[in-house]
Amino acid sequence: MGVAEQTADVPGTFRLIVPGNVRALDPGPTMFDAMLRGWEQQRRSRLLAKKTISDRLSLVRRFALFTATYPWEWTPEDVEAYFSHQLSGASPLAHSTVRGQQGDLQMFCAFVSDRRYGWAAACDEVFGQAPVQVCHDWNTTDHVAEYEGRPGRPALTYDELQTLFDAADDLVELKRKRRRKEVLAAWRDTVMIKQVYAYGTRRRETSMLDLPDLRHNPRAKQYRRFGALEVRFGKAARGSPPKRRTVLTVPEVDWIVPVLEEWVDEVRGGFSPGAHPALWVTERRGRLGLRRLDEVFAAIRDHAGLPDELELHCLRHTYITHLIEFGYPERFVQLLLSLQQRVHDVQHEPGTGGDLCGGGGYLPPSTRQSPGRFGAGATGADARLVA
Repeated sequence: MGVAEQTADVPGTFRLIVPGNVRALDPGPTMFDAMLRGWEQQRRSRLLAKKTISDRLSLVRRFALFTATYPWEWTPEDVEAYFSHQLSGASPLAHSTVRGQQGDLQMFCAFVSDRRYGWAAACDEVFGQAPVQVCHDWNTTDHVAEYEGRPGRPALTYDELQTLFDAADDLVELKRKRRRKEVLAAWRDTVMIKQVYAYGTRRRETSMLDLPDLRHNPRAKQYRRFGALEVRFGKAARGSPPKRRTVLTVPEVDWIVPVLEEWVDEVRGGFSPGAHPALWVTERRGRLGLRRLDEVFAAIRDHAGLPDELELHCLRHTYITHLIEFGYPERFVQLLLSLQQRVHDVQHEPGTGGDLCGGGGYLPPSTRQSPGRFGAGATGADARLVA
């Protein structure tokens, strides 16, 4: 496969992937495999995560299997047929998933059709046709809505959240009455889902929490070492490393402080974690994985009789929704959850002004303490979410 056109020696080019002195007996699959290896190399040079790369490669392979053709034979009609198939049936893909897959396929086509990498020239020489961009404005979706979640996954109401927590506690009691060995695991699970809600963490963020991530907040000394949560493995973007942020313990969910304190000081040691730093450890002294987090939430959700559409991530949506309902300014909530900025305190001294300053958020007394809400004697929708 000789290519007359000179290409730059950058990761993923044809001349760096395919040896110049080798001729394949079956050039079709050989060329396609070389394209995938070249694209993988080019993705690595952008410092993308391994899972991101593997997911995109899998999509291209599935698309090629569906069309039963190679990239130099693809047409826009193939794109329309593939995604029409993905959106049909009993379980169609979500809008965000379709948009993401179309973007991935578009990036692959841009890579193999870019003359700087030499794949188009190589295909034209060997097969008499070159790959082109088959994803365009008329057969792909645009990102026009800020929120693309399924409408069947709303934030939980206060009563639903209480029901979920009660179900988690009930599972602990059931296992204790049966004298099952899983009591510690059930205890860990109920504390874990309460922590997810109390700080609005994502799955990976929750899994990667370590004991040192429990931090003091000098503005809320009454919470001791549970005044804030340092999230070190926040959602990354565009090949960047995991982003950090500090999530504060707000007064409305300060019930989480004794819950976490009991877990750290009394219960967690029952797993014999040794020097393992993970906040959520397994029976085998490892870190609780993402799949296990989903399984834990599903078991508690089913025991509570809540809809099957709910996933662990709905607790993060619930946390954000409740912060707004508690009366916190939207700007403060944005800073609290921001991957770009870090908030270090909740309460400023009275009389310091009403503007956000110093990376923190000024909260007037009316928003720090909501009268009648989550009080000791409150009932109904405003009942305190006790541990």
